[in-house]
Amino acid sequence: MATANRQDSFPNAGPLIRKAPWPGIVAIGGMAVCLIASTIVIGTSHDNHVSSWTAAQPAVLIAIFSAASNIVFNTALATGIAVRFWLCASRGVKLSQLHYIWDHGRVLGIGSAMRAGPPARTVAVLALLANLMQFVGPPLLQRASYLALESQHMHETMSLDVARTIPDGWLGFRDGRGAVVNLDRTYPLIQQWWHNTTIPTGTDSNSICNGTCSAFVAGAGFAYKCWTTAQSLELATPKTNNQTVFLINVATIQNETNKTPYLRLTTWHVADITNDCVGTLHKETCDLVSATIEYPVTIQNRSVHLRREELTQNRHSPSVRVFSSYTSLGDSPVSIPISSDLDSGAPTGIGPLTAMYAFLNIRITDNATKTFLEAPTEMSYYTGPGIMADIFYVADGDDRTGPKSKCRLTWTSPTEYVLGTLYEFLFRAAVQLGRETGTMQTFEAQQTTATLVFRTDWRYLGAGMTVTACGLVLVAVLMWGWWRLERPVTLSPLETASAMGAPILCQEEAAAERDATIGEILARVKHVEFRLGTPRVQTLEIGMGKEG
Repeated sequence: MATANRQDSFPNAGPLIRKAPWPGIVAIGGMAVCLIASTIVIGTSHDNHVSSWTAAQPAVLIAIFSAASNIVFNTALATGIAVRFWLCASRGVKLSQLHYIWDHGRVLGIGSAMRAGPPARTVAVLALLANLMQFVGPPLLQRASYLALESQHMHETMSLDVARTIPDGWLGFRDGRGAVVNLDRTYPLIQQWWHNTTIPTGTDSNSICNGTCSAFVAGAGFAYKCWTTAQSLELATPKTNNQTVFLINVATIQNETNKTPYLRLTTWHVADITNDCVGTLHKETCDLVSATIEYPVTIQNRSVHLRREELTQNRHSPSVRVFSSYTSLGDSPVSIPISSDLDSGAPTGIGPLTAMYAFLNIRITDNATKTFLEAPTEMSYYTGPGIMADIFYVADGDDRTGPKSKCRLTWTSPTEYVLGTLYEFLFRAAVQLGRETGTMQTFEAQQTTATLVFRTDWRYLGAGMTVTACGLVLVAVLMWGWWRLERPVTLSPLETASAMGAPILCQEEAAAERDATIGEILARVKHVEFRLGTPRVQTLEIGMGKEG
C-alpha cells in the first residue's frame, strides 16, 4: 500500500497545459464574466426608463447572473479543494489532515478543521470566507439597482377657452338708482370658488394634458399696486376701545384726472405686540384696475388649476405680466350701493371691478374692533360682523399667563388671500365667458410626466463588486500551486484509492500507474464491480461478460 508521506508520488513532469485544472479555471472565468455582466447591466441601466428594458429588466438579468455565478462557484471551489488536497498529499501530511481538507469545514465541521492543523485550517478558513462572499455579493448587487420616479419634461402646444376681456353686463346689471342687480352669472362663480370646484379644460384634445402641464395664458384680470403704513396701538387700555384692529374694506373710486375707475382694497391687522401690550397696526392699501394679464396655470389631465400664489406673493413689487389695461363704462360710478330692490328704468351692465366689489362687499369684508376689560379681568378681545377676523387670527396658546396674556390680539395679513380670491374669481369668469363665446387661445406648455426609471446606488454596486471579487480571489488562492502537480486532479474515490494502493485496484494493470488521471483509471477499471465485503471482477469478451 502506498504511504501518504511519499515525496515522489507526483513527479514534476508533463506539459503545463495537460495538468491544468481546466474545470476550475473555466469556472473562475465564468464567475468573472457573471460579475462583469452584472456590473455592466447595473451601470448602463442608470437613468434608463423602465419601458426601454422590454426583454428583461436589470433585476431579472442580475438574478440570472447570480444563479450562474453560484453554479460555477461550486465547481471552482470543488476544484480548489481537490488541488489543495493533492498538494498537501504530495508534500506529506497526516490522513486526518487530508480528511479535514476534503471536508473543508462543511456543516458543523469547521471547529474540527480549525483544530486539526495548519493545512486543514487554511483550507477551511478560505472555503468559509469564499462561501460567505458568494452569499453576500448577489444581494448587494440586487440592492444596487432600484426604481425611482423621474419627472420628464417636454413642450406641448395646448389650447383653452379663455376670454381676454369681460364686457359690461356679462357679470350683472345696475338699476336706475345704481343698485347692482341680476348677478346670475356672478353668484355661480362665487359658489364655485367657495366649494373649490374643479375647472374643466374642455373637450378639445389639445386642452387635455397627459400628466402635468405648466403654462401661461392671457385672460381678463386686473393689475394692482400696493403700499403699507403702520402705527402703534396700545391694547391694554380702555382708551383705545372700539379701535379697529382688523379690517377688510373695498371701495370703487374714479380717478379725477383721467376718469379711470379703479377698485381700492384696504386691509388692517395688528401684529408685533410687545411685552408692554403695544402692537403695530399695519395698514395696507391696493389699487386695482381692469387689465388683460398673464395667468400662470397648471393643467392636469382635464382640469385647470390657477397658481394664484405667483400672482400675489410680491404685493409691493408685483410680477404680474400685464398685456393691456382697459376701462369699462359699467365701473364708472364713484360709489355703488348693494341693494336687492329693483328700480324702474333701463338697467345698465356692470364691469368686472363692480362685480368684484359686489363679491367682496357681500362675502369678504370685515371690521373687527377691540375692547379691553379692566381689573379684575384685564383682558382684550375683539368683535366683528364677519368671520374673516376669526380666520386670520393668530391664537397664542403658549402665553396664557405671560405679559401678553391680556392683549393677545394678533393677525396675519389678509391682503394676499383677498387678491388671490379676486384673481380666481375673474379667471373662472374668463374661462366661462371663453366657452360661451368660443374664444380659443393657443399657447406653449411644459408637460411634466412622472416616469419610472432605473437608478443605481453606486455604493452598493461597489460593495457588491468588491465582495464578489474577493470570493473569486479566495477560490483562486485555493487552486494556487496547481502547476506543481503532475496531472489534473479530482477528489474521485477511485483516484484517491489508486494513489493509496487500494487492493481492489492492485489486481489491475492500473496499479502500476498510480499517477494516472481519473480518465485513465476509469478506462482500466470500468469492468471492475465493487461490493462491500469482496470484489468481483468481470472480463468482457466479444461483447459478452464472463466472471473471473
